[in-house]
This record gives sequence, structure tokens and C-alpha cells, in this order.
Amino acid sequence: MTAEIIRKQLRKAADKDKAKILQRFFKTDPGEYGEGDIFLGISVPVLRKLSKEHDGMPLNETIQLLNSPDHAAVCDRAVPGSKEKKISEWRNMMSGNIV
Repeated sequence: MTAEIIRKQLRKAADKDKAKILQRFFKTDPGEYGEGDIFLGISVPVLRKLSKEHDGMPLNETIQLLNSPDHAAVCDRAVPGSKEKKISEWRNMMSGNIV
């Protein structure tokens, strides 16, 4: 299971109309506070379902998702496994402490 598989599933679940509304609401145009954020327009229940399907994804693949340009809310909901454990592992890895 890879981050690319999840990215493909997220793209398939994306709703362009919802994404446009969210990007406008969260002010993502140049010079606005959300500049650069990318929304896919995916509902939370769909994200949670995908997350459960990919529980236990390796940390290196999870980090690839976290580094995705898609909005942080997508990664937050779509990162499989125990979020607290993954965040702790990620922080250790970023600080040079290998888990």
C-alpha cells in the first residue's frame, strides 16, 4: 500500500464544485491568508472510510501524504493509523531521532 494509491483514491473521490466553494471560502487566492491551499472537495465520511481502509500504512508513505500540496485537512483525515502515534513518529523523524 502506497501514498500514490491513496492519492488516486482521493482524486477519484474529489468533487470539483465543492472544491471551488471551499477554496473561495478559505481565501486561497494570491495574497489571501489561505494562499496556495488546495482543496479536493471530499466529505469527511469519505475521508474517514479511506483512512480505515489503509490503516497501518508505513510511516514513510504517511510522510509523503503529509508533504502533499492538498489541503492539510485532507491529509489529517486521510493519514491511516493512529494519528497520535504517526505524529509522534513524524516529529521524531524530523528532529533526527530515528524511531
